[in-house]
Amino acid sequence: QGLLLLRLCLIMAQQRTQFDLMHPLFQTMKEHKLPTTQRMLLLGLFRFMDGNGVCYPSYRALMDETGLSRQAIATNLKKLVANGWLEYETGDKALSQANTYYLNLNKLGFTIDNTVVPLPNRSKYVAVDGSEWDCASDYWKSRQLSLNH
Repeated sequence: QGLLLLRLCLIMAQQRTQFDLMHPLFQTMKEHKLPTTQRMLLLGLFRFMDGNGVCYPSYRALMDETGLSRQAIATNLKKLVANGWLEYETGDKALSQANTYYLNLNKLGFTIDNTVVPLPNRSKYVAVDGSEWDCASDYWKSRQLSLNH
């Protein structure tokens, strides 16, 4: 019976709310005294990332999500990379591929105890084409893959 209770607690612990996911991020940004534009950019990237901290948003998607200009995004990406918040690979512009971003989950305050997971079916990401995805990163990943073929 104790083992069953332990399993139930572990299952419940895996069901995260938005607050559970956002709290470490906001706390870490506050502790590091990140400037507003860098906070906005991290939040924008966070909106698109999968459970491993990987995302593929275009500059246009980031501009729409954050309200930042293209130049502000480019400038602040360089600052975030220089300070170890993320890394990225440049997408093939000839194929209209967006960059691939790798957020540093440890630096963002995520540990094994509060791993980022997609939210339950209550909130799906609805893409511009009307398709529904568990998280935005799944959509962008499929879009990147379709451009490669």
